[in-house]
Amino acid sequence: MASVSLRRSSGDVEAGLEPLAAVFRHAVRHTDLQALLFCEFHTALGPNMVFQSPHKFLSKEKFTSIDKYIITKPELSGRLVCFTEHGYRFLGQPVDIADDQYDRNHLLFNLVLVLSLDANIQPFERIAAKLARYMRQLELETAMLSNHESRQTLEPIFESIFYGLSTKGQCAVEINPSTVIRLRLLQEPPPVRQIKPYMVPIVTRPKLLRKCGQMDQVVLRLIPFFDGISYMKRIAYLAQVD
Repeated sequence: MASVSLRRSSGDVEAGLEPLAAVFRHAVRHTDLQALLFCEFHTALGPNMVFQSPHKFLSKEKFTSIDKYIITKPELSGRLVCFTEHGYRFLGQPVDIADDQYDRNHLLFNLVLVLSLDANIQPFERIAAKLARYMRQLELETAMLSNHESRQTLEPIFESIFYGLSTKGQCAVEINPSTVIRLRLLQEPPPVRQIKPYMVPIVTRPKLLRKCGQMDQVVLRLIPFFDGISYMKRIAYLAQVD
């Protein structure tokens, strides 16, 4: 059974170095994007995988075994849903548009990112949420997903999005003269290491200190005492900073 989780829609002065292993845990690799799936609820067929890039990445049988996590109940609409199955992580934000112009008064769809099992998921969460917002807005403005003629253009659009993100970590795909889908995978910064009272700050790029007029005023009071010997507790005492 798939494991499912819901997600929330997320220097110049050296005072000690974070271990490299900790830094690399937060690295984002665009090659972790394995596939892009566009799925919808079809009134006759039920959950249906309309397009996938690369082609034939996911078989119909495998999709059927996980479709309830992709085309979800309406109450999960607008929430990031992540689950693990078939050796991959699947991440998407289901969209439910309620309107009497649609069969059963609803249009349900999901644009799903398929990721490596060890992928850093946080940067991809922003991509999944942004894609859902793009697709929802395009449908509301142009009926691009529900109109038979316009939806014929979706496959090359999704292929361009997948190619750009998986090879370069970014894409800019023109939908029409007034709409361009711009996406970029952003590197997650490593967590800021807590500064301890016994740590000794070392200035590694002194020339930049001359341009620090925009810094916090407390920091400006501390900098003159960064002599490579004094520890933070003593510096705070000398600068009269709590």
